[in-house]
Amino acid sequence: ADIIKDTVILVRQFIDWTETRKEICRNKIGIVGFSIGLTFASNVMSVDSRVSAGAFVIGGGGLHDMFAFGNADEISKMRKQILDRLQWTQEKLARFIKPFFDEVSPETYAGNINPERVLYINSAYDDYIPQEAIERLWVALGRPERIQLPFGHKTSFIFSVTPLGLDYVNLAIDSFFEKKLR
Repeated sequence: ADIIKDTVILVRQFIDWTETRKEICRNKIGIVGFSIGLTFASNVMSVDSRVSAGAFVIGGGGLHDMFAFGNADEISKMRKQILDRLQWTQEKLARFIKPFFDEVSPETYAGNINPERVLYINSAYDDYIPQEAIERLWVALGRPERIQLPFGHKTSFIFSVTPLGLDYVNLAIDSFFEKKLR
């Protein structure tokens, strides 16, 4: 949680710096967050009115859900060791770790963000982030414009940031920002 808070502060300091630059239009600041970066981007947007629009990509709400219920191999292996050692259920693990993440969870502050200023892109078959967490954040954000990629987490990421996806996600984000950052 401290790393997330510190990163939000750093991003806001970067925005402070951008305001000193003549070539940057102060009222046209957009933010993009991929995967865990969605947490940083949404938290920045929720507390900094200088950010006019945000694209939140391949992420979800409660971070505790990813650790307690995510199905990615590395998460599952780590969780299995913890559950075996403590003799806990996944639900008990989720309840235990939730308070540590609540203060930085995108869901906590989503109500501070105008849904008309958000593009939400998620994986329809995400194996890192449970679908319930993806849906909860989308609802908490006020059901903003949404694109669902027909892949899992890693494939959606590869599709998003490489030529394999024919720049589909980048073009969608660019188009969204063109409309919202006029």
